[in-house]
Amino acid sequence: MPSCPNLLISAIRREILGVLAEPGEPSVPAATAQVADGWSARRRQHGHSPSSARATAALVCQVGADLGSELVADRS
Repeated sequence: MPSCPNLLISAIRREILGVLAEPGEPSVPAATAQVADGWSARRRQHGHSPSSARATAALVCQVGADLGSELVADRS
């Protein structure tokens, strides 16, 4: 069974890929920023600290960067 961090990363990847599948072909950085904003906002709405919301956004950005690198490698 996957660990909790792996589930979180998988959920973030799915959400970024979902945004990338939307019409208009957003870039990976734009899709990542959109997802990071959403995850960060949800953390704040649930009463988490601003630093927790920033850490969540940073995690989403790292997952997006990794995903972008994978997509570039797949196209090569």
